[in-house]
Amino acid sequence: MSRITDEFGRHKYKSLSTLAKCVLSLSHGNAAPESGFSLNKSILDIHGCSLDDETLVSLRTIKDACIRAGGFLNIKITNSLIKSVKVSYQKYNAALEEKKKLKEAIAKREQEERGLKRKRDGEAEEEKV
Repeated sequence: MSRITDEFGRHKYKSLSTLAKCVLSLSHGNAAPESGFSLNKSILDIHGCSLDDETLVSLRTIKDACIRAGGFLNIKITNSLIKSVKVSYQKYNAALEEKKKLKEAIAKREQEERGLKRKRDGEAEEEKV
């Protein structure tokens, strides 16, 4: 609370200390975001630019966990961690299979549409003759 008073003894600038705390708690730079961009760049340099967003986020999560632990050698390998990795690998394979099926379905539909278009174009040619 401000200790400065007016001529009547009332506190002046009642919210000045709160405002000062808020202003001083703001970031004074952009080192943290820049560090994140740098980390993303190093991941892309190592793994290539063709990573999709989901993979990049996953790699960042793993890298951040390793940094928080003080290095990957400090991460304790527990039974629950091993089980989690196995489950995540199964989910990854299921997602890959789902993407493959989706691509095949899209390709089939596009092929059918091209066939229908050719058929319509052929019928239009016959009508002209």
